[in-house]
Amino acid sequence: MIIKLICIVILIICTPSISAEPKGPQLKQELENFDKHFEETFSWWLKLYDQKSGGFYYSLSAKNSDGEFAPWFESTAKALNVLTWSAVLDQVPEGFKKNLAQYFQSLQEKDTGFFRDSFYGNQYTTNRLNRALGMCTSSLERLNAAPLYQLPSDKAAQNEEAQKHFEHLKSEEAMLAWLKNLTWKTRVWTAGSRINTLPTGLKTLEETQKQRLLKVIEKYINSLQTADGFLGSQKDSWFSRLSGTYKAFSFYQKNALTIPNITSLKKAVLKHFKHSNYTNLIVLYNTINILTIIDKQDQSFTSKDKIFIIQQASKILQKFRAKDGWFLTRVNMPAPKAVNITLGSSRFSGERIFNLQKEIECVSVSISHSLNNFDFIIHAFQYTGIKWI
Repeated sequence: MIIKLICIVILIICTPSISAEPKGPQLKQELENFDKHFEETFSWWLKLYDQKSGGFYYSLSAKNSDGEFAPWFESTAKALNVLTWSAVLDQVPEGFKKNLAQYFQSLQEKDTGFFRDSFYGNQYTTNRLNRALGMCTSSLERLNAAPLYQLPSDKAAQNEEAQKHFEHLKSEEAMLAWLKNLTWKTRVWTAGSRINTLPTGLKTLEETQKQRLLKVIEKYINSLQTADGFLGSQKDSWFSRLSGTYKAFSFYQKNALTIPNITSLKKAVLKHFKHSNYTNLIVLYNTINILTIIDKQDQSFTSKDKIFIIQQASKILQKFRAKDGWFLTRVNMPAPKAVNITLGSSRFSGERIFNLQKEIECVSVSISHSLNNFDFIIHAFQYTGIKWI
């Protein structure tokens, strides 16, 4: 959901850790102008809620699809994140939170411990299983609830699927072989996404084993970095390399690892942010997010940089504005080919999206837990006027 982008943009430019220079009236005005993109955000989220299941749909078109789609764990977890960030979760009725918890619990399989919605049964790749496991367990924790059954890591000895799922965590050799088998030469974005789901399995290990594996991961990923700071093959597209590098270095940040060659990386990211053609809004999100990660380590953004980031993000956002006032995920490019993924298209000619559900009214964007350490209250959330019935 596009409101996360404003969270990132505002937080990267306004957190006290990078505000050595006075913000000034211009910066404040730019922030207020940017907020106006999202004035109806909460009302849109509420329309996606399904009271019967307790989950959220990805889009209004999916909700109105006469059973073609169902609520989805990712959109539900994203809604919960927004409600948490904005402190609205503290205001909602206990029954609403109970419904959310029951939705996540209903997805867990008793035999394997994985979270998997039977409605989308054949669309669960290894990466998506990791995402579902991480998002569902963290969402339940946030709701002061727990899984109904043991998790896959506790069932590995008895369940073949769970055992295979965590094979790469058994030893340094197994981890290195797994890393080398990722798509660093053809699709850096996919490889980085796999790296970013590693914490789900790593947190189940003893600390000594976890640290041994972290050293293997860090050494191998550092060896993939090119002169521009990005990871993987330079034959891959710029947006795939940027997005995959963001995913991998998001893992670095979560595990207190140092990003090498950060000056070159920052220069390359800002160059694309200024000059490259953005046709996928997720890439814009990834761009802002990697700038956030860079600044956490580098802390060199000036007030001028911050104003540029707001203005440029706002400019790019306008390309994705749909006729109904919301935002599309992709513009002027065909949907990518993917294995076991349902592709849908919007009602706007030439604009197709890469989601599990048909996107028409608005875009859904992944959540980054890298924002948890920022200490800034976003006034866009303070004056929404949301009311719970």
